[in-house]
Amino acid sequence: MLVSAPTTGLNTATQHFYCSQTRSKSSLTECTICLCALDSPDVLHVGSTALHLDCFSSIFRLATSDESHFPPSLNNRPIPLAFARLHLPRDEFVAFKARACEWQTPVDKRLYCAAPACAHFIGCAGDEASRVRCGKCGKEKCARCRHAGHQTGCDDAEERRDAAALVAKFGYTACPSCKRLIEKATGCDHV
Repeated sequence: MLVSAPTTGLNTATQHFYCSQTRSKSSLTECTICLCALDSPDVLHVGSTALHLDCFSSIFRLATSDESHFPPSLNNRPIPLAFARLHLPRDEFVAFKARACEWQTPVDKRLYCAAPACAHFIGCAGDEASRVRCGKCGKEKCARCRHAGHQTGCDDAEERRDAAALVAKFGYTACPSCKRLIEKATGCDHV
């Protein structure tokens, strides 16, 4: 099954992704990803790139499992979700969208389930005390203090003072990007 990217009904940026740098399909002889011959019936042509549909799926599977490969791209250009929706199996597309939501949230704002066995991504942490429920296991967590959901108001000021005292006592510092506490063992003073 030879698949060419459709351009009708898509926004201009997505159409540009499909149509830019076009090259004669007959000159494309190997998959851009696996470098194998394009003798399979399941070949996808995208602009100047040709690849097996399974190789296209592998780009998204990798981006779903490893944040360093997010966002998925071809020729150093992010692949539009509209294009992925057309060519990925439904379950892979749904899994990718869920992971994309997590990885587009700043690291210091990510909120995960309070149950250690679950640790499912819940959403974005906030400054307001509110209980959020995990969509996977149903446990509640406070979006402000990040502890298991509590019935009374969130008053973590004393805990913050205690934590700040421990941080100062043991010489820890917060990573400027993810805000996790780190300890310098050796090396320069740059974090």
